[in-house]
Amino acid sequence: MEALSLSYPAVGAIAAAFIAGLTSLLVTILAKDHKVSEFRQEWINDLRNDAAELVSHLSITSLILRYQQMLGDAGKDVPQVEMATYKEFVVAQACILRIRMRLNPKDHSGLLEALQKLDFGPEGTLHHHPHTLRAFTEEVRKVISSEWDSIKKGEPWVRAVKFSAIATILLSVCAVGWKLVAS
Repeated sequence: MEALSLSYPAVGAIAAAFIAGLTSLLVTILAKDHKVSEFRQEWINDLRNDAAELVSHLSITSLILRYQQMLGDAGKDVPQVEMATYKEFVVAQACILRIRMRLNPKDHSGLLEALQKLDFGPEGTLHHHPHTLRAFTEEVRKVISSEWDSIKKGEPWVRAVKFSAIATILLSVCAVGWKLVAS
């Protein structure tokens, strides 16, 4: 019985096909990772915009209410600003809802707790202490920083695939080089 032997051209063709397949897989994974990073970047920008809009509207509302209270305490006529306050309330409530729908309760519990303190539900109020607004802003910064780190590093499974692909290619090159040197 004659042993099956592979010639160098056949081994080369098989190795080339294997490397081409790995390269194609790696390119596909990197393209997907890039698209996920784009979506995450958009998510970060939207969260930042909504948080800034929310804090600015709540700050304006607090200033309006303090101004009304100061005038009332001084015995002066209080201008009718209910309509302005109502508009601020509507915009702030929309921001709160958009932010809440973006967040995952498992991953963003600190920000959701800070957001709950700003909500106008049964326990909420239109007057917010600056400390509460700063605490919310700090929680937003933490979430954005964490998401930026994820973008920079990439998803853990993508890093593992990249490492595996590079290791496989290097091992393949070393094996082919050793085979050439040994013969």
